[in-house]
Amino acid sequence: MRNLRLLAFIRDLGLCVDCGLALLWETFHLAHVRAKRRNGDSLENVCCKCPNCHILEHAYGKSMQKPVPRKEAA
Repeated sequence: MRNLRLLAFIRDLGLCVDCGLALLWETFHLAHVRAKRRNGDSLENVCCKCPNCHILEHAYGKSMQKPVPRKEAA
């Protein structure tokens, strides 16, 4: 996983793909582009995000338009 983080960091030039903020190696988030359970951990399926953008994505979804409803516990 550390190798995947390094490759993604180099590919994304150390910048958040959403807001362009310069990232620190110790604090950037490795976010999945598509669902991990279907597409796995591959360089094509991950991107670098700042913590704020990654949290917002999980709160509002990829569209960032409206809150995503919480999933009901099964």
